[in-house]
Amino acid sequence: TLKKIETYRSDKRIKVYSQENIGRNLDCFHHLRNKLLSLSNSELIAVMDADDIMHPDRLAKQVAAFESDPDLDICFTNTQIIDEKNRLLRSYTWIGELEDQTHYGLSRKLLKRNIICHPTVMAKKKSIEKMDGFQTPFASDYDFWIRGSRFLKFRALEEHLLQYRIHPESSSNGNKTSLLKKETEQIRLNARNKHYTILDIYPEIEYCKDKNRALYEAYIHDAIYYMEHCQTDRNLVYHLLLKSLEHKPDGIEAVCNLAVLHLISQNIETASKIYKHLEHLLEKADPDANILDARKQLENFNIALVNNNPDRPIHIHFILPLSTSELSKQMDLYGGQYFFSNSPEPSVLTGEMLLQV
Repeated sequence: TLKKIETYRSDKRIKVYSQENIGRNLDCFHHLRNKLLSLSNSELIAVMDADDIMHPDRLAKQVAAFESDPDLDICFTNTQIIDEKNRLLRSYTWIGELEDQTHYGLSRKLLKRNIICHPTVMAKKKSIEKMDGFQTPFASDYDFWIRGSRFLKFRALEEHLLQYRIHPESSSNGNKTSLLKKETEQIRLNARNKHYTILDIYPEIEYCKDKNRALYEAYIHDAIYYMEHCQTDRNLVYHLLLKSLEHKPDGIEAVCNLAVLHLISQNIETASKIYKHLEHLLEKADPDANILDARKQLENFNIALVNNNPDRPIHIHFILPLSTSELSKQMDLYGGQYFFSNSPEPSVLTGEMLLQV
């Protein structure tokens, strides 16, 4: 790559800096990115990795996006994944979820997974500096998107303007994958604990008339989101469900989800007590889809206890707030239900699951 770039030295617009590879352990990329930022005197910063393929019109289209919107801070594009022989492996398309994006839905989406491929990004230098640059040794770009999504304006271009290469020696492949996954999960948790409150993640609560009910539902959404990630401490999920009950002590969804959480942890005795409490709550509850669902789960649990058959699985799953609720409608209006939309990655615990009691 360096030899090819050297042939352009005669162009005064191009400055060439050579840096030995210090990123093999994936823990120095923040230093490299901040160094490159300091070396640039351009208003716009574009990223490009040596082994990827950029569409010839990528830079022109991104510059045009900034020219059409003076408030834009970050512009990224859709991505295709290729192998070492340029064979297409898969495509990532986020448009539809991200058009006219505000931080309402983007923060939630980013707290679930990184949807921004760094080599597709063009950003204002001052916008990166505003957020104090890149800060974490691992997945420093992902950490930046999460922190910046609350304060910066992002835009996704619909076209696939970059082909991202994966090969046995790439940083996103091989024996470092598990380490990268662990560190990425830690970034999510740190961002959630340090930079976000429940009102930051669900700003639509502000537009709800019944804020107490909205907070109850928001904590349930948050809890189920964390249960989608196997590495998440279940104590955090337990804490969030208890927080939801502070706003609605007789909440059927929260109580049922607490029982399911204890079943997953094989705390059968505790789950039985919670289901007994749920039974009393259901006697006074007006029927809706979630009430009927909770009754069915309670029935299945009691049948399993009576039969005591370890080979017969029962259907138990978490219950989300109704899509017709005030908060759900506000989420659709302002930011979208990004936690539970269709995605290339399978959800772990949001659908029906089989448990043996």
